[in-house]
Amino acid sequence: MKKTLLGLACLGFAWLPVSAKVDKTDPVAETRAKYRKQAAEVLKIVEPIKVSDVFYYKDGGTIGIEITDAKEKKHLFCLDGRFLPTQDEPNNQGTRNLYLGAAHPTQAGARKVDMRGAEESALYGVLLRWADQHPHRAALYDEKADLSRKDFGNLWEIRAFFLRLDARYTQK
Repeated sequence: MKKTLLGLACLGFAWLPVSAKVDKTDPVAETRAKYRKQAAEVLKIVEPIKVSDVFYYKDGGTIGIEITDAKEKKHLFCLDGRFLPTQDEPNNQGTRNLYLGAAHPTQAGARKVDMRGAEESALYGVLLRWADQHPHRAALYDEKADLSRKDFGNLWEIRAFFLRLDARYTQK
């Protein structure tokens, strides 16, 4: 009798809705997890990296970063902020293209890469891994966190670059 009751109880649990047992996935977390695995080989970056400098331009919002890799090699990147639509000029046609080899798109050596192409995806993966190891990880992912204190250095500018690239992959 006990075995029969136990069997019926187990059978009853088997009919519970599956959705109660399975958490819904977070598409942002899924996307980030996918790109965290992206190799840095196409950029010739040897990890771990440090963000050694940030350049914030008043040309509409171009941000450049300099990354120093594990072999002390410097790598320059920028997200173009020129000619973006603004409240004053809503018809501007600019985009936030990623450029390699320079801290600003007009500098010598700047090379535009495809949006979500191999180089941009590799950089996104590198920055995700860097951010995940950073002591202020939560603040890097939270644009509302106050990073303006002097002891944060230029972390708010680094976050601006990181979140602009992150948005390209995680927002629809």
